[in-house]
Amino acid sequence: MNKKNDLAEAVAVRDEKIIAVGKTDEIKEMVGNDTKVIDLQGKTVTPGFIESHCHPSLAGPAMVFEVDVRTARTIDDIINRLGQKAKELPGGKWLKGVGYNDRRLKEQRHPTKWDLDKATTSHPVFLERTDAHMAVVNNEALKLAKLTKDSPDPEGGRFERDPETGELTGLIREKAQAPVRNLIPPYTIAELKEGLVAACKQLASWGFTSFSDADVKHDALVAYQELLAENRLPLRVSMMISGMGLVG
Repeated sequence: MNKKNDLAEAVAVRDEKIIAVGKTDEIKEMVGNDTKVIDLQGKTVTPGFIESHCHPSLAGPAMVFEVDVRTARTIDDIINRLGQKAKELPGGKWLKGVGYNDRRLKEQRHPTKWDLDKATTSHPVFLERTDAHMAVVNNEALKLAKLTKDSPDPEGGRFERDPETGELTGLIREKAQAPVRNLIPPYTIAELKEGLVAACKQLASWGFTSFSDADVKHDALVAYQELLAENRLPLRVSMMISGMGLVG
């Protein structure tokens, strides 16, 4: 990491700190009887990556508790994944899915409430698109939110409707998600902690050593504080605290 772009061959580490970088022969001179020597077989060592804007307090719990459909390529695949999760949940509990992308589906369309009803009619379902700017919900979720074909579109959002009947299709865009989202119980502190640990492990596996969590709300802040006190945060963390989410 200098103007010459020198390539180092070896590093020496003591007490979890790099104490020397240089040619292999130079570093070998520091090897003692208790030194552990690791041959990386020609692999490249890089400094730890820093993620300056991410959302582990959102993505972490989703990884653990929600149905990941990012790799689904058909609507039937989505239905099957949601249906399997529904079998694990008591009736009436919210079933959340995340990551569908209509552009990657064979059908080249958004799922509908009728599709999601094939997965379950005993649970309200909230299926979030990969960009989080829209979601699809089933009939049970619409019923709980008291949304019908006569419900007006909110400012900044839209309820997708059947062009012939005016019936809601279940696709809700932007701020039209709020009437449903507001009904979904928030994750508990324990669930947030479990999700954050999972997210940290994922980031660490990609080579990240530090990250900044954007839009951290009250409960997520508490979860981070408890994990820190329990020495369970494997990465350095900075936060962008949500001014709207600190009341709790």
